[in-house]
Formats: sequence, structure tokens, C-alpha cells
Amino acid sequence: FPPRKKFMEGLLSQGLVKRSRLFLSKDAVEHLKVRYRNDQIPEYAEVDQKTSIIYLELPQDIHLLEGTHSFKIKVLDDLPDKKSLIDYSRKKYRDSYLRFHWIQHYLREGKSRRYESGHLDLTHTGPISWQSRVIEYLRDRGIQVSASELFTKDHYMLYKDRMGSRF
Repeated sequence: FPPRKKFMEGLLSQGLVKRSRLFLSKDAVEHLKVRYRNDQIPEYAEVDQKTSIIYLELPQDIHLLEGTHSFKIKVLDDLPDKKSLIDYSRKKYRDSYLRFHWIQHYLREGKSRRYESGHLDLTHTGPISWQSRVIEYLRDRGIQVSASELFTKDHYMLYKDRMGSRF
């Protein structure tokens, strides 16, 4: 998924990633173990389904989950269930927790107090739609992002055409 990869690498290259965590499917774990030595494999937690997911903590207490296999990008303005997602001693997670329950915990805990809409749960539709919404969300929360680093060259041109030259 090159657009997802470019987006996350762009956040990293801008110095916006404060913390990250990798959640790998069993297939991904097996793939890594066949191709790499144990000392070459990063720390990870295992997911019980085919989905692999990356968690990023950004400035202003913004938390992002991005994954494979029809996983919607999730962006929250507070971390629900704080002990669970960043508990590095926990090595196994259910796909359903990361895919659905994480946001449900957020909503149940009343975390969306700082902003009218404190979370995004977006399908990856269109060449720039989801990225544009996440960029707007981050900027609305005072996080300065360079859109040019979050898109492929062609998609950035489309973004500028749609959003105006000031971006």
C-alpha cells in the first residue's frame, strides 16, 4: 500500500513520530523469521488475524493506527485504555481490538472532550481523500505538517490542485 507507506514515512521524516509500535500478523512474523536473523527483527506484538498494524504517537497527544487488509486509518486525540496499546510486555492482540474496540473504548471513556470530533476512522478511498482529512485533523490541532512529504509526487500535485496552491 504505497500511499499509506508514504504517508507514515512522511510523518517520520518530519520528526512528528514520538513513539511507535508494530503489530504483525502471524504470516508477517513467519516471513520475517525466514528472511532475517532474530537480531534484525524489530520488537513487535502479534495479531491473531492477517492484518499487520502500525501505531504512531504524534505531538499534541495524537494517536494513529494504520494497517493492512481493509483496515481503516484511525486517529484519536487521546489514548484510550492507556495500559493496553503501549504495554510492551503484552505480546498478543486480537485484530478486533485494534480494528474496532480501540475506538469503542475511546468513545466509551468520553475521550473526545478537547475537540468536537476527536477521532477519525477513515476508509482509504480516493487517491487523496483520507490523507487530506488526516492532514486537516492534524493542522486543526496545531501540528504543522508538510503535505508534500505525505503524498507521492502525482498525488501531491492532485492535492495542490484540489486544495489550492497555499498547500
